[in-house]
Amino acid sequence: MLTESKKPSFLFINKLDKEHSSFEKMIEAVQKEFGKNCVPITYPIGKETTFKEVVDLLNKAAVESISGDDKDKALKYREQLIEAIAETDDALIEKYLGGEELSEGEIINGLKKAVNAGNAHPVFCGSATKGIGVEELINAIIKFVPSPIDVTPIQATSPDGTNPIEYKVSADEPFAAQVFKTVIDPYVGQLTIFRVFSGSLQSNTGFYNVNKSAKEKIGQIFLLKGKEQKVVDKVQAGDIAAVAKLKETSAGDTLCNESRRLKFDTIKMPEPAISLSLKPKTRQDEERIMTALSKLGSEDPTFKYGRDQQTKRIDSIGDWGI
Repeated sequence: MLTESKKPSFLFINKLDKEHSSFEKMIEAVQKEFGKNCVPITYPIGKETTFKEVVDLLNKAAVESISGDDKDKALKYREQLIEAIAETDDALIEKYLGGEELSEGEIINGLKKAVNAGNAHPVFCGSATKGIGVEELINAIIKFVPSPIDVTPIQATSPDGTNPIEYKVSADEPFAAQVFKTVIDPYVGQLTIFRVFSGSLQSNTGFYNVNKSAKEKIGQIFLLKGKEQKVVDKVQAGDIAAVAKLKETSAGDTLCNESRRLKFDTIKMPEPAISLSLKPKTRQDEERIMTALSKLGSEDPTFKYGRDQQTKRIDSIGDWGI
């Protein structure tokens, strides 16, 4: 998905405070899987239990202030970063190959353009539970991820998938959005979360679900911030929002005005990597487990389950659901 989508993407190498963790091995594995355009932006100081902070590789002075072996490694990764940025721009690569040093402005602007075009995927590192490296990731998202008006036109098709459609990201265009997740809220029930690519959507109106060939009515629109749900009257291009209690809509569906129908590519989900079997003690337990699994499956498209009479096996992309 990372290499095919050509969309701005960041990676975060987590749990570097844990035993046997290795930044170098993870970078090598990521680049082997997804390509050399996955470039480190931060470098860890310390290993495992001594891991204490990260250094911004875009900050030359910060890198040069490091001591010992870490300095040599950080300088190596910084050089990889600059080379990867230069390779995405003819003027920059000419200057780089000519032995000239790229200015800080050229590096920052070059990275912005490369991220926008999906030609570079910044890699960050840290420990989420200890808050190490998280601030650097958030700041980079603000700094480098393009605003909705800066992204390239969205590629879609006619509802039957035969004719390509190029859709401009603008609040002035007809409404178009895509659902990427659903969650079960204990107070309002199922929340459908979607990204608005163009146009706007008012509360207490509705839209057309192309995938299900169905009209859906909505009530309130929410902006989500952790567990907080802020009610808003309207969302527009670039917003991520949620609505409750939709009857037909699920993850991956395209939402739009019925007068201008289009369809976005279905979101490709990774295949499950872990399998387990469950053996309920009683028939009543089995029914309760299947109800819980159904809720998990509706929230996470990578979570697959079924009632296999021989194995009673369920599958998941990770172990959180299991």
